[in-house]
This record gives sequence, C-alpha cells and structure tokens, in this order.
Amino acid sequence: MLALLLLACNPPPEAPSELDALVGYLYAHALDEDPEALQVGASALDAWMDSRLEETLDGYAVKVLDEATVDALDGTDRSAEGLVGAAVGYASPNDPWTLVASVLTSDPLDRPDSTSLAYERDEDLEARACFLDGACDSHVFESRGTDSLPLGLEVTSHVAQQYRWFEMSDGRRASVQRTWLKSPAEVNYDWLEVLGQYYIWVALPHEDGARNMFATWALTRLTGNDVPEDLALSLAVDQMRKGGEEMDAWIAENPPAR
Repeated sequence: MLALLLLACNPPPEAPSELDALVGYLYAHALDEDPEALQVGASALDAWMDSRLEETLDGYAVKVLDEATVDALDGTDRSAEGLVGAAVGYASPNDPWTLVASVLTSDPLDRPDSTSLAYERDEDLEARACFLDGACDSHVFESRGTDSLPLGLEVTSHVAQQYRWFEMSDGRRASVQRTWLKSPAEVNYDWLEVLGQYYIWVALPHEDGARNMFATWALTRLTGNDVPEDLALSLAVDQMRKGGEEMDAWIAENPPAR
C-alpha cells in the first residue's frame, strides 16, 4: 500500500503538465480493447524519459486522475475529488518481461524486504501462464493482503489488479499494471481512513533493461480531515523508488524461469 505512507515533511515538486497528464491518460487507457491510445501515451512517455528521466527519479506530485476514469473501472461510483498523487521514474537493468514475471510468480511473504503480513491472490494460474507466455495480452485478478507500515500501522486491502502487454511503435514489447482498491482499506487505527487508492506501473523496454514509471493516487483522511497535501507525498515517492530497487535485488538472486 504505497500511498498509505503519506506522512512526510517536504513534498516533491508538482509535475510538469505533460507528465501529469500522461500518467493520468495511461491509467485511463491501460485496458482499452483497442491498444492505440495506450501505445500513443507510452510513446509520449518514452520521449519524455529520453530527456528528463533524471529529474523524474526524484519524484513529482501529480493530480490528473478524473472522476470519469475511476467511475469506469468496475461500475462502482467513486469520487476523484481530494486525490493526492505522486509519480517516480526508475531505470532497471531488467527487461519488462523479467520484471512482470518476477512480480507475478513471487510471493511477497518470501521477499526479505516485504511489508506483507498476509497475502493471497484470487488468480487463475493457467491464465497467468498464458499471459507470461505471451499468448494472452492481459491478465486480471484480485488480491487481498495485510501490510505492516511505519507508525505501527497495519492495513488490510482488497485490490483489483490488471496487467497487459502492448507493443511500442518499433515492435518492442512493453507492459502496464493498473490497480485500485475495491473498497476502503481496513486500518488498525481510528485516526486514519484510506478511502481510495489507484496505482499504475508502466515498464518500457530500453537498451538491455527497462525504464519504469510508477504513479499512485490516494484519498486518505486523518482524524476526520483530509491529509494536507504538503504532508502527503514524500514517503510515497521513497517507497515507489525503493520498491523498484528491491525487486531488482530479488531478481538478481531469484531470476524467473522463462
């Protein structure tokens, strides 16, 4: 639950309008039946990272995630008002397939740096194998888990997860993951509510590895009030960056079998 770690001092700067719009656009079109919009958005993101990846590694605050997008996810009426978001770039030596396969085939409870106390997936393993073999373009399932976070927080969540392969303009294969909370999370403290969370991960092939963009938006309330935006982002940025580093370290010791 990356977006729950929203209690830091100095927020990242607001994202340039192009990046802010791009991550929201990619979230909206991640599972479109026609992949054209996703391909266009990914190509624009790739061009952005050509010249500005270094600054994106430090993270940005993002806001563009509209109500039409969150309402369309599964037919549930949701509000985008009050969402606070962050986006982080990350360069990995592993290609998109290796990254995605490692996430899908490993158990968070086995990874030494995981925050998970409990985790299970409602997943069709044959569908997952089809996806990893490249015969299926998408893979959809739900997960339930409990995470142990700073300040003694324990958070239990029910998450919808969607993965997809798509081709870049040059034919190289890229991936996107989109998730959202199916219902408000359960938190062990009364002073914190987590009403909504949305997350996207785009992995674009680059040289011998991948350039990644992570973005998350959350609606949280602290003692009945919205969490101030200037306290809401820095640790979310740190956790997204740390998650990429930890996955690369895990893969170095536990490479997925092709």
